[in-house]
Amino acid sequence: MSTPRPPHIAHWFLRCFCRPELLEAVEGDLHELFEERLTTLGTRRARWYYVRDALVLFRPSLIRHVSLSFFLVPMLQNYFKVGLRQLLRHKFYATVSLLGLAVGMAACLLISLYVADELSYDRYHAHGDRLYRVAGNYRHGGDEPQRLALTNFQLAPLLENDFPEIEQWVRLDFMSKVVANGAQKHQETNVLVADSSFFELFSFRLVQGSPATALSGPQQVVLTEVTAQKYFGTQDPMGQTLEIDDQPVLVTGVMEAIPTNTHFHADLVLSMATQVPLYPDYVVRYRTGALTQYTYVLLEEGTDPQQLEAQLENFVATHDGPEAVDETQYFLQPLADIHLRSDLGQEIEPNGSITYVYMFMAVALIILLLACVNYVNLATARATERAKEVGLRKVVGAHRSQLIGQFLGESLLIVLLASVLTAVLVWAAMPLFNQLADKQLAFRPFSNFPLLGGLLLCAVSIGVLAGSYPALVLSAFRSVQVLKGGSVSPGRRSLGTRKILVLGQFVLSIALVIATLVIGQQLHFLHHKRLGFNTHQVVTMPLSPEGFQRFGALKEALQRDPRVTSVTASNSPLTERVGGWRQYRMAGRTPESGLNIPTIDVDFDFFQTIEAEMVAGRSFSSDRPADTLNAYILNETAARFLELDDPVGASLQGTLFNGAQWSGKDGIVIGVVKDFHFASLHNKIEPVVFSLYTTQTFPLRWVSVRLRNEDVSEALGFLETTWQQFDPELLWHYSFVDQELAEKYRAEARFLQVFSLFSGLAILIACLGLLGLTAFAVRQRTKEIGIRKVLGASLADLVLLLTREFLWLVLLAFLIAVPLAWYFMRQWLDDFAYRINLTAWPFVLAGASALLLVWLTCSSQSLRAALANPVRSLRNE
Repeated sequence: MSTPRPPHIAHWFLRCFCRPELLEAVEGDLHELFEERLTTLGTRRARWYYVRDALVLFRPSLIRHVSLSFFLVPMLQNYFKVGLRQLLRHKFYATVSLLGLAVGMAACLLISLYVADELSYDRYHAHGDRLYRVAGNYRHGGDEPQRLALTNFQLAPLLENDFPEIEQWVRLDFMSKVVANGAQKHQETNVLVADSSFFELFSFRLVQGSPATALSGPQQVVLTEVTAQKYFGTQDPMGQTLEIDDQPVLVTGVMEAIPTNTHFHADLVLSMATQVPLYPDYVVRYRTGALTQYTYVLLEEGTDPQQLEAQLENFVATHDGPEAVDETQYFLQPLADIHLRSDLGQEIEPNGSITYVYMFMAVALIILLLACVNYVNLATARATERAKEVGLRKVVGAHRSQLIGQFLGESLLIVLLASVLTAVLVWAAMPLFNQLADKQLAFRPFSNFPLLGGLLLCAVSIGVLAGSYPALVLSAFRSVQVLKGGSVSPGRRSLGTRKILVLGQFVLSIALVIATLVIGQQLHFLHHKRLGFNTHQVVTMPLSPEGFQRFGALKEALQRDPRVTSVTASNSPLTERVGGWRQYRMAGRTPESGLNIPTIDVDFDFFQTIEAEMVAGRSFSSDRPADTLNAYILNETAARFLELDDPVGASLQGTLFNGAQWSGKDGIVIGVVKDFHFASLHNKIEPVVFSLYTTQTFPLRWVSVRLRNEDVSEALGFLETTWQQFDPELLWHYSFVDQELAEKYRAEARFLQVFSLFSGLAILIACLGLLGLTAFAVRQRTKEIGIRKVLGASLADLVLLLTREFLWLVLLAFLIAVPLAWYFMRQWLDDFAYRINLTAWPFVLAGASALLLVWLTCSSQSLRAALANPVRSLRNE
């Protein structure tokens, strides 16, 4: 394996600017630092620090001396003065150019900060390039396997034993616990349980404590600085004791808060040795079905992850039997890919999307392109006004290359001024942008040298690229023809190029508007499509195992209040996908015909509480005690999956599991409930079997209460008071089902907000350019307008004369944008399990809006010219 080397570009940049007498010493120092960082920080971070150091060294004391010719300095000063005078003389066009460039660059910079943050997730770990998460495809039943981020408890040590390529591993589990310090007690919902190697695999900094021993034994916990202050104030938390779920636990470390650009977060980290005795027996003993852990492995240097992944099939066959190969397929996910490229079930936190990142990058490029096109169009449109200046400069000896240099210098001046305005706009917009994007981005260019260097490089590049075409057009004028008063029109080619650029602007702008409308329509569909049950006014609350023993009395007490409509319980919340796969087969069929189906255990009144519709048979009834022993209810998908044409009355042989042993349950299908969605619409409806709780199943852990519409706040107070009487072991907290479901679409809603913002800015930039072009066209045709008015042209005729060219361009742009937007939006919608059908109205609305905006923009200038006194425009003739 070749030895890692410093980045070539940074090394070349250093040699370009560094003084020769200092270069050898500087290079030596940088190489020494690079070698040290390779061993302590890893290849990726060592290379990044080398680039940063090279940029930091770009300062006057190290920059080599560059001699300028005697005539060059005065010439550059003259170029600067002329460029500044042009801006001051033509304030309107200067303002349009500056504002367009500044808004475009600010939008592009904001998107760049957002994209850079998304791409930076989990890239700061020292061994991040060798860290992988083990996930799996599990085929327990149903039409398709479940792709889950979870694995079983025993997997990690078995992997280490079978594969010497695995250097270290860690298991993570996330849960909610009651944490107390004396009388101070809180329900902590972000507790991480981890093995002792946690701080050796992940680069989270411990402020106090040792990474090797902080989680090495039972009854140990590491707090974040914020959590430590919450429980201990200004006292030193090290060696102090907290009670976690009524168990004394020693504080063995204090860590900095987990960075925001991490795919998981926690407020305290509990040692795995503390939690293992508290796990149900089946979690620790069984390798199949008990999926509770997130497993991460650190591979040895030089290990090929694809080769290791290919051996996992034999690993499953060895430990679980050949038949398990079809049911379980493990695979590796690079740590840095989890946030943007993982859409598995049971993710720790909602992930981002690489598709959205690509879309934002495209929008940033489009906006920057629109801003540059504005500048190019205005500069070339005004070329005739500077024809005499070009002619005079050529007569006195200026070469074309010098003229190109002059106009490029003016372009750079405008871009640099726009860059200053860009920095102000970004600084002012950052709080609002962070709120919309749900980020904590910061704009500090002077403390971030790579960012500052990138901004300057970007500004110079934009100035050169945007100024090149106008410079070539202006410098091509023939001096003799210009000074004799001949035609100085840039020509049909320049005019055609300008029209093509305007056309391109509106193709991109209309396509963005269509995309925004379609995305909004899809999100509205997700938010408002009926899930198959009534989510409004349903409160869910977790129930402790001790509290479940008193659930009957709790339910009776709650139902006595007139503000409560109904009460039920289940072993999983309504807002999560159903797990608990159990095997079922129809009576009379062979044992091999058994099918695994997700199963949820419920209490009586479950379907009445959620107001689900029964399409056949009946619901569970407390008046029929036999329902507890032998009754099943299927959803429509489960009935189809079991191939039952007439499911009610069918005999179904199923299984039960209480965490310690399996048992059988031979029952009758008493009803079929209309399909409804657990969780969100991101996934298709799965087969589900509903069964009543028995002592052979797990205790029910979630209570659902339907409230009447009036006095919700008072009803919540009543729920809390009653709850504390029957379940004091668990701190009371609740959530509304509709709010929990809305939270599942937060990523899409956030994306829509940000995308809409930048689409609006793109339209604004396009309209700014159009405003400048219209103003210039009106100025050029002032005398023509005066003559037409004298000859009797109406106000409408004059406005149409000045606007119809742009209106035709918008219509053509609409015809081009429609198929492009239709294609890309169809691709985007195909990623959703439930989606809208593309209809005509977003396209029609986008086209009509574009026409209206163009008409208003052009008319604002056209009306002024049409209403002006023709005497003023003709008095010099």
